[in-house]
Amino acid sequence: MDRAVEDATPAEEWSQSLNATCNRLSTQYSNLLKSASSVTALAEENKHDPR
Repeated sequence: MDRAVEDATPAEEWSQSLNATCNRLSTQYSNLLKSASSVTALAEENKHDPR
C-alpha cells in the first residue's frame, strides 16, 4: 500500500522557513552573547593582573 503524502501549502512552507530562520538567528545571537561575555570577563580579569 502506497500512502499519499500531501505537500505543504505555501503558507506552511513559509512558516517552516521562518521558524528555521528564527532558530538559526537565535542560536547565532546566543553564541555572540556568550562570546562577548567571555571577552568582557577576560578584560575584567586583566584589570587586576599584577604584572
